[in-house]
Amino acid sequence: MAAKKAGKDNHGTKEFKFDRSGGSSDAGQDDGQSTEYTFDLDAFTKGLGDQLVESHKKLTEDLTSSLGESFSAGIKAALENIYDPQRDGPEPVRAARFQVTREAPIYSFDGRGPCLVRDAWYAQREHDDDAKDRLRKFHSQSAEVAKLAATQVAFNAGKAAAEFTTVTTGTASAVIPPGYRPDLFVPMLAQDRPLVNACSRGTIANASPFVVPIFGSMTNLTDPHTEGVTPSEGTLTMTTKTVTPGAISGKLPLTREIVDSSNPAIDQIALAAMREDYARQTETNMFTLLNGANGAGGTITGDFVPSGAQAYQSANAAGTIDALRLRLAKYPFNRFASPTISLMGQVATTVLATAEDSTGRPLFPSVGAQNSSGVGNAVSQGWFVDGLAFVPAWAISSVVGATDTHIFFLNRADVWAWESPVLSFRFEEKSGPQIIELALFGYFATHVLRPVGLSGIRQTA
Repeated sequence: MAAKKAGKDNHGTKEFKFDRSGGSSDAGQDDGQSTEYTFDLDAFTKGLGDQLVESHKKLTEDLTSSLGESFSAGIKAALENIYDPQRDGPEPVRAARFQVTREAPIYSFDGRGPCLVRDAWYAQREHDDDAKDRLRKFHSQSAEVAKLAATQVAFNAGKAAAEFTTVTTGTASAVIPPGYRPDLFVPMLAQDRPLVNACSRGTIANASPFVVPIFGSMTNLTDPHTEGVTPSEGTLTMTTKTVTPGAISGKLPLTREIVDSSNPAIDQIALAAMREDYARQTETNMFTLLNGANGAGGTITGDFVPSGAQAYQSANAAGTIDALRLRLAKYPFNRFASPTISLMGQVATTVLATAEDSTGRPLFPSVGAQNSSGVGNAVSQGWFVDGLAFVPAWAISSVVGATDTHIFFLNRADVWAWESPVLSFRFEEKSGPQIIELALFGYFATHVLRPVGLSGIRQTA
């Protein structure tokens, strides 16, 4: 098939003639052996351009209708803001400190300038570089226009529609991870040892029993002297008390994973808890000693163990206060010295705190007030009755019921407690690398060396 260019017709239209026979002929000639077609490129281009304009117009109208009023306003504003180089010329745009000029559109679709269809033809069939370059620029400009239109549409839609719901910690809690504050670790409550601290203290190194010599009795060691007469012989007896220490120990296995990964360090927490439990064990042992065997059964009597201790009972709170003051007054005539400290349980503390006279005034007021009976302080739990300090001791527990209470007052020289340094152990590979064992060991002993120096009061109801 051969093609040749025809001349212009009466309207100045460019024509192309195609001969399917492979030969060439003039326009309008028919030799009976070939078929000749005439192609008007200008008319085709103009018709195609008109179709694209109509199609673009219809697409815009449909899109505007579907998107709604707010979106229509955005698209309209974006399209109206496209610069027309034939009308306005290049317009400078201020961007920071630089001068930027917007490039004019490649295709105007008004019959002037390059033709989109012609460039598409030559770029595809003839591989024309200029046409390809103009098509690339047209594609870039179209993307820019689409972006501008979308921005304008979103802006107008945002003004017309309701605002987005505010994002809060409630609606976006999943993106807020919980914090972890090992520096604020809350340790176990530490309990003091008021009973142990009220005694005289000694040290031991092992569980070996030891003997303490104790004065027994004396007879006629001195008498009024008669001139020229030899004094009669007196007697002096001694006794002993054997103290047998006991051991307190504990063990706690931990996996290596928990030791290596914990924060705060679990081994330090565990050792601190074991030492605290050791302190509780020794305080409880001291109460068992002071309360005696019979006291553990619920009775404080004259047979109060240890034998010779001053033991009394009261039937009610008023009787407890009377017994307390009475026994304090008599204590020096039994011990021939004053008590150094007194210790009481929870019920006894309540008795002192709520005691009133006949007019409703506290017998042991706090906050600096004082009357003839004494003074108390419910905050620091320090009570003073007839000049003697009464200290709350948590280990003094009820042995019968909730209304039971105990009060002990003693001279520090008469009650002793001995203990060894508390040893802490850490076994890394005793049974393999997977287990770490913590251990604690200590010796403890206590004894009432002079029973008469101990006085106890039990309220039974």
